[in-house]
Amino acid sequence: MDMDMATDMATETATAARKRKETKAKLQSNSKFLLLASLSSIVFGSSAAEVEFSPQVNAEAVYTDNALLDNDNKQGGEIGIISAGVLSSVTGNDGEATFNYLARQTYFSYDSSQNQLFHDLDFQFDKGLGNSGFRLDGDARIDVQPANIAENALTDLISGDLIQSSTYGLGLRYGSNPGKLVEVSGGIETRLTSFEDDRGNNDSQRLDLRLANGSAEKKYFWLIDGEANRRESTNSGSDTYDAQYRLEFGLQQINGFSPFLKYNGESATEDRSSSQRSAEFESWGPGLRYYYDQNTYLEMSYNFSLDRSVNDDYIGAAINLEPTARTRLFFEYSKRFFGDSYAFSFRHNIRRLTTEISYDEKPTSYDRRYTLDDVPIEELRLAKTLRWQTDLNLRRGSANLILLDTETSSFIGGSGSNDHFQSLGLGYLYPLSRKLDASFDVSWDRRVYKRTAQTTNDRYNRWGVSLSQRFAHEVVVRYRYNLNFRSSDYKADYTENRISIDINKAF
Repeated sequence: MDMDMATDMATETATAARKRKETKAKLQSNSKFLLLASLSSIVFGSSAAEVEFSPQVNAEAVYTDNALLDNDNKQGGEIGIISAGVLSSVTGNDGEATFNYLARQTYFSYDSSQNQLFHDLDFQFDKGLGNSGFRLDGDARIDVQPANIAENALTDLISGDLIQSSTYGLGLRYGSNPGKLVEVSGGIETRLTSFEDDRGNNDSQRLDLRLANGSAEKKYFWLIDGEANRRESTNSGSDTYDAQYRLEFGLQQINGFSPFLKYNGESATEDRSSSQRSAEFESWGPGLRYYYDQNTYLEMSYNFSLDRSVNDDYIGAAINLEPTARTRLFFEYSKRFFGDSYAFSFRHNIRRLTTEISYDEKPTSYDRRYTLDDVPIEELRLAKTLRWQTDLNLRRGSANLILLDTETSSFIGGSGSNDHFQSLGLGYLYPLSRKLDASFDVSWDRRVYKRTAQTTNDRYNRWGVSLSQRFAHEVVVRYRYNLNFRSSDYKADYTENRISIDINKAF
């Protein structure tokens, strides 16, 4: 009896705590939504604005044959999800705003303690401030993400173990008339990011400035371009800082040739309570561009290193190809404080096919989507990211391919960790009739976490087929089957089958 009473009291205490937490979250969410709505009203006013407003309700029923995601202990279960929200936009008065909100309540037949209310919010606005050249912009996002990517990086509302995350940003930008002698542009932005469990909370600021010759200048060209980023851990007060700046001055084209002088500088600092680490590099030198036409050029430069302990003198190169308005290719080689550096971008658009590819390298810090919790937020890391997206619009149907490869590692001391994330997704949509669509999607994900003591390798594979049918009064019914796999060096492997049906009604 004493043990039963203790268990009941513990259960009641946990339930009461959970209810207090949910009530607090609801109050915080409601106050945030009211604040955002008020801000939109103040910025855009009520006159001369076009407003679109579409409420949505949705009900979904799901069956899974492996609710615990454990092949050695397979248990089936049913999950219900009730959702309600709104899609809205405001356009006018030299500005635009979108406000999309969705509340989702989950119900688990096999474990009612997992029942939870989730909020999804996507709010964005951009507003010109008269004829001053200034524009005010902001955004707010609330969504869900895995509580611990080491346990399950692709968890969702069905498998559980999620947390709410929120990001709020506000910025001010300025752009001058490019037809004058000097063109000025730049901006400042502040951003606040927080998580339900407070791990990884941070605030950040960004400043960028660009001064260049305007189109009224016919003989010379010049450029002063720079940006600075700061990110601070809300919990520890430690921060990271990085800045890039470059200067160019030269003659405009003479028979296609354009000689110039350039200067590049970069610095990065991580400031912890116990120590401070920093790295920097500067170089300058002459360069020459040859323009094949107005937009296509080849650039070569010789760069003198101002700190040979970081890098020796080097030859830099860049090429920009724009044979048509539909095609652009850019490649650049240089040296930065971490050594050799490459940048690449490609865009090609022909009729129904669009392809975009990019590769960049930049300093960053803790990103909860890809980094384990053992990496401190104030540790500077080098991120190398490759993105590829291809969209194909057919006469009937559409297909897309998305590839992402990002690797982050500490580069000025730090933990010595390396996190590598790879993802490939394919999707195809085919209309069977005017009101019936079939779709197929598949994705492969691989996550490698290298630490001094060990390396873990997680692999995920998801397959899905759907059938969507549209009825009168904006009712859409979707039937879906999913097959999910995971193999891991760290956690148990699993295979999961899901069948679901959801009904959506728009007003």
